[in-house]
Amino acid sequence: MATKAKFIPKGCRTVTPILILDDATRAIDFYKFAFGARERMRMTGPGGKIVHAEITLGDAIIMVSDTFPE
Repeated sequence: MATKAKFIPKGCRTVTPILILDDATRAIDFYKFAFGARERMRMTGPGGKIVHAEITLGDAIIMVSDTFPE
């Protein structure tokens, strides 16, 4: 019998919100200050823009990135 593939990354829920923002760094700082969010990881790209970051609020993981209109 075939094994069903697990498509949900470890620690994530069935639905994980992704926020794409004009200033992700500022937003993450605000979420830390206002809601006690914790930053799990951050990957930056050209010009220091956030390509991918993850924060936690309680047991929820939220993915955050800067906009890349180009």
